[in-house]
Amino acid sequence: MATAQSTFSSLNESQDQDMQNQLASFEKEFNSWKGDREQIDDVCVMGVRIT
Repeated sequence: MATAQSTFSSLNESQDQDMQNQLASFEKEFNSWKGDREQIDDVCVMGVRIT
């Protein structure tokens, strides 16, 4: 089971990937962290691309 810290630190590790790959990576980590528990709160993650 992933921890909240590892879930969100994975965002830093995937910063060089394109947005679609970052989303897939985050969803995988988040679902691993959440496990079988019901989601009772909203989650908002925003990505910003600076070029």
